[in-house]
Amino acid sequence: HQYLPIFLAHGTLDHIVPIEAGFMTEELLASEGYSIEWHTYDMAHQVCSQEIKDIGLWLRKIFSINPFAEKDAE
Repeated sequence: HQYLPIFLAHGTLDHIVPIEAGFMTEELLASEGYSIEWHTYDMAHQVCSQEIKDIGLWLRKIFSINPFAEKDAE
C-alpha cells in the first residue's frame, strides 16, 4: 500500500515514545517508498491545536477538497 500517503507527527518533548523513534519510523517508511508528510511539535505525548490544523490541511490536500467550495458556489 505504498501509494497511501501518511501523515506522521511527533512531540519533541515526548517522554513515552522518544522522538528518535519517530525519526526512525519516517526514515524506514520513506526508504520503502511511502509518501510521508512528517511534522514535529513542541509538545509531549499529546495532540496540539497546530497538529490538528496541519492534519486538516493535509487531508484537504490529499483528497483535493476545496474548503471554500460552498462559498465559490454562491
